Amino acid sequence: MKKQRKKYLIIFLGVLFLLLFFFIARASFQRPKNSPTDPDADKGLLFSRLNDPNLIINRKYPECPKGMRYIPEGNFCIDIYEVTCDLDGDGTCSDEEIYGADINNNSTIGDVVYKYDQYINESGVGLGDEDGSSIENAYGFYRSYSLENRVPYTNITKAQAEASCNSSGKRLPTLYEWYLASQGTKDNNGSCNQNGSVISNTGQTNCISNNGIYDMIGNVEEFTKDVLYKGSDEKYYNNGYELKDGYVDSILENGYPENIETSQNALYGNDYININDTEDKLIIIKGGKYNDSDNAGIYSINTYDNNYKSNTLGFRCVK
Repeated sequence: MKKQRKKYLIIFLGVLFLLLFFFIARASFQRPKNSPTDPDADKGLLFSRLNDPNLIINRKYPECPKGMRYIPEGNFCIDIYEVTCDLDGDGTCSDEEIYGADINNNSTIGDVVYKYDQYINESGVGLGDEDGSSIENAYGFYRSYSLENRVPYTNITKAQAEASCNSSGKRLPTLYEWYLASQGTKDNNGSCNQNGSVISNTGQTNCISNNGIYDMIGNVEEFTKDVLYKGSDEKYYNNGYELKDGYVDSILENGYPENIETSQNALYGNDYININDTEDKLIIIKGGKYNDSDNAGIYSINTYDNNYKSNTLGFRCVK
């Protein structure tokens, strides 16, 4: 009788263990709260699901807006895809609603651009027009969206990009936030659009970070919120840290290059820092574009003046 009870107890405990294992495994592979509702938009997370800190059982983290994902290392949400302004998916933004700067502050969204008047002042565009019409023509922008399989939003200035993010309740990422979100993106292995001939639509590559963020290497370069200032010693600084031309040879914990050398280092993707030293204040661009080859990477940095815009320069937003 005792042996039979012992046998039943062992069977019961074995079944209980299997049930417990099943529910734990099932919970671990459920869609995170901040994943997009469109299952096709979440295909990239399969590449990193086992290492995704969002999936630790009972971990509490904020719920991000649709099209964004939470980065636990920095406690922020970032767009999964490079920003598009093509909401209806017809391949163009020309039929979407365009917003503009309002020098008289008569427009709620228009004020967003005017708030960043340091960029407008440095351009000298439209400041003499009392009605602000030239500013609207020069600094119009579309609302930002993080959507899969759309044409990236390019050919705008940093002020317009910041305003576009603001119109969606977001902002441009700092240099450090961009770096955190890019972790795990594979460089020079064919997954990213860095040796191509054309820009891809958003989310159409296997270029995916540890947290399921697409195309942080290549495709289009991306604005950051950070800037470089020229010091009295004619060197360029960001938050007290000097940046100069050269190849990244080692990095600090915050993603800043610790050493910059004249020869390539494959450990850091042969990534290059390019200082276009024509102005006292430069904007910082990350990621590289579709045809930058080795110069596209999570450590690479490019710089331009505040008014620079290009059809190969886009952005993504954070919240």
